[in-house]
Amino acid sequence: AGGRYVEAPVSGSRGPAEAGELVGMLAGAPDAVAAVRPLLAPICRQTVECGPVPSALTMKLAVNLYLITTVTGLAEAAHFAAVHGLDMNTFRAVLDAGPMASTVSRGKLAKLLAGDFSPQAAAADVLMNNALVAAAAREVGMASPALDVSHALFAETVAGLRALDGPLAGVGVDTWGVDYALLDDRNRVLALPFHYRDDRTDGMIERAHARVPAAEL
Repeated sequence: AGGRYVEAPVSGSRGPAEAGELVGMLAGAPDAVAAVRPLLAPICRQTVECGPVPSALTMKLAVNLYLITTVTGLAEAAHFAAVHGLDMNTFRAVLDAGPMASTVSRGKLAKLLAGDFSPQAAAADVLMNNALVAAAAREVGMASPALDVSHALFAETVAGLRALDGPLAGVGVDTWGVDYALLDDRNRVLALPFHYRDDRTDGMIERAHARVPAAEL
């Protein structure tokens, strides 16, 4: 008995899979790849030969690096637009019409604007894939700063979700109320926010204690 091995990771999630719109990445001996390719036709609109094993897996990791950092950047861009008081539908229209638009950006933005936070991919799975890409980068001595920032954000998210006793009902922010930004009459941020470690607050504790002794606070 014998067998032939072909790598066949895909790019896309549940929706594209159900619609037969995945992109398959194939690696292996040419005759083995040719035999496998028709089997993927029901779920893949395109299959791409990537070379010998493990080229398809490495290609998948490269695609995932782009996907993870793109979605992270999109979420931050949407937040930036929102806190600056921009009309979010206009923001969406500009992105959708521009050269950076994609099926991913259009789908994610539509969900954000609709307040639809139902999961499309588990945060824990994204974190796992992030770690795999980072490990592959380290193996060849490559720095991946954007990926590393995304990893930290997803790690914090997953840790918070795992700390829950039950299902997530909402997300809140606990603050001392010491960070602030100035707004105009349309709730637009006028300048960068100030935080409690801003150098304008140097010496404030001492000045406060001069008015009210520490023992009384």
